[in-house]
Amino acid sequence: MTTTANDVPMTTTTTSEAKRQYYKEWYEKNKLRRKEYNMKNKDHVREWHQKNRDRVLQHKKKYREKNRDKEKMRHKKYFEANREKILDRAR
Repeated sequence: MTTTANDVPMTTTTTSEAKRQYYKEWYEKNKLRRKEYNMKNKDHVREWHQKNRDRVLQHKKKYREKNRDKEKMRHKKYFEANREKILDRAR
C-alpha cells in the first residue's frame, strides 16, 4: 500500500479510480492525434493484414479460445437477466 503526500494510505479503489481518471483524460487529450494517426496508417494496416492473413487468423483463434469461457459466461448472464424479454420476442 502506498501513501500520499499527506501520509493518507491509498487504497486499491482510490488507486484504480485515479488510474481510470488518468486514462480517461489521456484518451480525451490524444483523441485527435490518434484519429489522425489511424487515418494516415489505415492503408498500411490493411495491407499488412492481407499480407499476414495466416498470422492474423492464428492470433484471432488463440484470442477466441482464451476468452471462450468468459464469452459463454457473459452470454449466460445476459440471457438470465433478459429471459422474459427474449421469450416474449420469440413468441
